[in-house]
Amino acid sequence: MRTLVAALALAGCAAHPPAGAVPKLTGTAWRLVDLSGAPALSEPAATISFLEGGRVAGRGSCNQYSGSAAVSGDSITMGPLASTKMACPEPIMGQEQRFLEALGNATRYAIDGSTLSIWVKGNDKPLRFTREAP
Repeated sequence: MRTLVAALALAGCAAHPPAGAVPKLTGTAWRLVDLSGAPALSEPAATISFLEGGRVAGRGSCNQYSGSAAVSGDSITMGPLASTKMACPEPIMGQEQRFLEALGNATRYAIDGSTLSIWVKGNDKPLRFTREAP
């Protein structure tokens, strides 16, 4: 009986990630394929990686960015996000602006196989990403 109680207690602890961790996302990297219903530019790709300590980093398309991410259940918020300030031609800059703004307005996420969807305030369609090697 004691073994069963100990096993159940350990299983319960394993189900709760440590404070500040990004469950299911930490250590994953993703490439944007759809920007709320519009196909994303494949080159240069917009990306996001979920790092230890509730941090995100990636490429907006033209510039590198980084910031914080908080996850609770399927809810996600990001920001503030900081980025480098290089200029690139359109439509790259336009995509980057929409992408970073969308990340700052993220509300929830879901992972389905190799696809990450992030829903954003004011958009019916999510950002869609495909998994990449971290």
